[in-house]
Amino acid sequence: MKSVILFFIALHLCIASFPQPADNIKLKPFIDKFYQYIDEIKKVESGAVKPPSGTASKNTEANSEASAGGDDITRKLKIIADNAKRQIEHIKKRDPNYDVSKMEALIQPYFDAQQASVDANKNRLKASIFHDSDEGCYGLFKKNTTTEFRQTGNVEEDTKTHIAQLEAYNKLLENILKNHMAGVETCHDYIKTRTDDAIQRLAELIRKMEIIDAEIGVKQLYRELLGEEAYWKAAMQLYPDISGAAEVHAAIQKQIQSVGGLDGLLAKAKARKMERLKNTFMPKAVVVNAALEAEFKEAFNNGGWGETIVKINLLSREWTVVRNSITGVIICRTQQAAIVAKQKAGNCILYTYTIKQQYTGSGYSSISSYYGHDVWETEFWCENAK
Repeated sequence: MKSVILFFIALHLCIASFPQPADNIKLKPFIDKFYQYIDEIKKVESGAVKPPSGTASKNTEANSEASAGGDDITRKLKIIADNAKRQIEHIKKRDPNYDVSKMEALIQPYFDAQQASVDANKNRLKASIFHDSDEGCYGLFKKNTTTEFRQTGNVEEDTKTHIAQLEAYNKLLENILKNHMAGVETCHDYIKTRTDDAIQRLAELIRKMEIIDAEIGVKQLYRELLGEEAYWKAAMQLYPDISGAAEVHAAIQKQIQSVGGLDGLLAKAKARKMERLKNTFMPKAVVVNAALEAEFKEAFNNGGWGETIVKINLLSREWTVVRNSITGVIICRTQQAAIVAKQKAGNCILYTYTIKQQYTGSGYSSISSYYGHDVWETEFWCENAK
């Protein structure tokens, strides 16, 4: 009898631990629907089919996350996973004790993937905003002043300003390289379209460097060249796939090396200048008139410039009448001469100098006075005053 009792107790416990058929029937539609969605997920992943239109999620939060970012496939998979998740929620409501952990594990990766996609998109947007600012690639390549040499007329002060400007520029580049490479592609196409213009600018700089002989001009051109070098060094480092950027930078460095830096440029310019001055002479006199030359000398000395006339060559044979441009009334008459004058420092200057005689109504004044002048050469060789 005891064994019979134990048999029935064991049988009862076994029956109690097994899900009742009524419960399985109640959950089966949701379980089956869940795995239908899993099959849909697999088909989308394999590229066999696009998710059916009926899989659109009613979950407002899911839709808002989808709109915030993530690629299309990831969003589609997340939508199907949302629908599968609702089947799990139906199951939990009908049987809180039913183990859905394996079902949840099947769909969780799709929620994780969507969140990662959303986060990545937010990061891309944040990076794009950064690079549209002065601290990003916009500041390196697009703002009004990047590496350009700005001139105020004081080349020494302008050079100091430019040196500090390039130091700040390189710090900005270093910060981007170390901390903000994400989103730097914002300026990629802009740089790609500027390489041809850069080659043309470099060619123009080289042309000017080969003919200029003024020290100030040489220093200005060299600062422009250094500005270009800094700009294209940054472009080359941020966009190694743009071959044109590396080519421009290499061409600039080659030019810097070929001229021997600033000292080399100055030396070559000085040699050109000496050769030019050696072969610079006064314009030949068209007529010799001692009395008229004396009038030029008197007008020049009355100017109070503190310079001593070395030579005067008359450039006009006759007086030129000057009239009012509107009324035609005679104002004065003028004569022009080339004058070489020596300054107190010992250097000579070559001028074109014009005197006038005022119109009196019936004739012209016998007194000649200053009318205007141009400087032909500030470092004229005094021995070429002939």
